[in-house]
Amino acid sequence: MKNSIFVVLVAVLIATGCSNDQPKPEHPITITAIPHSTVKVTGHWKMGEFVIGYRIITDDYVVISDGGGLFGQEGQAFGGPGLVKHATVSTFGRVVEVAERVKGKEPITFYGDLAHTREGNRPYLFEGKKVIILLNATHNGQNYEVNRRPWNN
Repeated sequence: MKNSIFVVLVAVLIATGCSNDQPKPEHPITITAIPHSTVKVTGHWKMGEFVIGYRIITDDYVVISDGGGLFGQEGQAFGGPGLVKHATVSTFGRVVEVAERVKGKEPITFYGDLAHTREGNRPYLFEGKKVIILLNATHNGQNYEVNRRPWNN
């Protein structure tokens, strides 16, 4: 009897702790900006080239898929495609396709987390621009969510 109560209690705790929500940003930000360029960051492994991440450059911000979108394989001497969060990179790729199509012409609304430094808690700068870790974007009423749920990656 005690064991079955324990199992039910554990199951209830796990079920109430699980959620399919996106991670909550520590420094939420929403901007509407015209993309000026996109960068596909690639790496090389035994099987050949693979996509590590992306970045979209606007006037004041660099919108990134994740750290791989900024630094590529730096510090990952033993890492290959298995370390890349595939769902995050592939869903961000859809936003890059839109950014390429409207580059220099139409704005996209970006929703994300403004990256901050650990020391001093200031916005992180990459090539003189603030960095946004993208959660989703909208363009012409279409929503493009970036999958940041670790259990789906």
